[in-house]
Amino acid sequence: MTGKLTTEEVFSDYFQCRTTYYYRHLYHTLKYICTARYGLIDKNKYFGILRAQLSTFEMLLLYYHALASDDVKEGCDKNIPKFQCYIEESALLHCLETSYLFGEGKAGEYDPKAFGEESSNSCARGCEH
Repeated sequence: MTGKLTTEEVFSDYFQCRTTYYYRHLYHTLKYICTARYGLIDKNKYFGILRAQLSTFEMLLLYYHALASDDVKEGCDKNIPKFQCYIEESALLHCLETSYLFGEGKAGEYDPKAFGEESSNSCARGCEH
C-alpha cells in the first residue's frame, strides 16, 4: 500500500457513509419537484431555492455522489444515474465552478444544463421516471 488514496476510495470510504442521508434527502426533494404538477416557472423557483442552500463544496460532493450512484435511469441516448438526471433537469450545479473538479473535462460527464447552460442534447430527458 502506497499510503495514497484514490478519489473513489476517499469518497466511498469516508464521505459516502457520512453523507448518505443528506444526499438521499436532496434526491427525494429534487424528485418531488420534478414529478409534481407544478408549472415550469414554479419548478424553476423551487430549484432556485434548493440551489441557494448548497455551498460550493456541497455541490462538489453532490457532483461525485450522483455519478457514483448505482441507481441507473434510462435517458434518451444513454443510461445515467437517476440522481444525475434530476441534477441536470434542475440545473442544480449552476453556481459550481468547474475548475474545482478533479481533472480536465470532468464536467463533460453531465449534460451542460446541469450547470445552467443550454443542453447540447436535443432530446429533453425530463424528470419522468
